[in-house]
Amino acid sequence: MAFSTDVRLPRALAPVFPDRCLGCGRPSQGGTLEFASRSIGWWTPVLMKAGSRVSVAVPVCAACRPRLARQRRVRFLAAAACAVGAALAAMQVVGPEAGPARRWIAAGLALLLLAPVVAWQTWFPPALELTVMSGSVTYEFADRDYAREFERLNAGRAGPAAAPERGPS
Repeated sequence: MAFSTDVRLPRALAPVFPDRCLGCGRPSQGGTLEFASRSIGWWTPVLMKAGSRVSVAVPVCAACRPRLARQRRVRFLAAAACAVGAALAAMQVVGPEAGPARRWIAAGLALLLLAPVVAWQTWFPPALELTVMSGSVTYEFADRDYAREFERLNAGRAGPAAAPERGPS
């Protein structure tokens, strides 16, 4: 199974990426692609607002740059379409006089519509995904070797207390 390989670094640390393409592993020849995410926390669903933005420039070759950018757009649009579909389906099932059974049906329908996106993200992870928390950033790589090299390059840069931690694979 192709789950992502996670590396957690302190948020204040500017990461060092291997000098090769994230997509194909060949020399990047100076090309980069920006990956960005916003911090999340317990307040995100409550306030419907994410926190501050973190972005990194990742080495990619000219051939992989458009492909990786397109994959990111397609993944976002697929997830958004499934979420909108789940919301619309739930609104059709749950009305003002909806009983407990109809609410369970709506929840089941939403899970059914979101399941393909969750499975796709799990079994075919994107080349890189960022999860930003208040004090750390988790870099989730599809390529295990690239993740290990990234971890090696960043180990010990911010002292032993802030060395990279292996996240749950």
